[in-house]
Amino acid sequence: MQPCSCISACPETRRGACHDNLLAVSRDGDCTGWTECFLGTMKPQADDDLQKIRSMLELCEIMQAEVSGMTRSHYAIRIPDRIFERLIFRSSGFRDSANLHTADHRGSA
Repeated sequence: MQPCSCISACPETRRGACHDNLLAVSRDGDCTGWTECFLGTMKPQADDDLQKIRSMLELCEIMQAEVSGMTRSHYAIRIPDRIFERLIFRSSGFRDSANLHTADHRGSA
């Protein structure tokens, strides 16, 4: 899974301040002011992203425990991993992409 963060919403929250600081770069050579403004808009987004990541990891751990509890297969841990790797999938390709083998999960309900 590739890291993902939405940074386009960050400057919108302080668009005027960032714009003014960006103008100050060309007018006054003040790169520090614009950098501080931009990074100040990025921190709240990074904090939000971190909370989302922690929530997803917690959900994955819960799912791994639940799936492991429902089946005797030692491959059970791979099912939640695969779901989190690719949230949209076809059931026909799921078993192969998760490296599950028919003999390993047959009758393991």
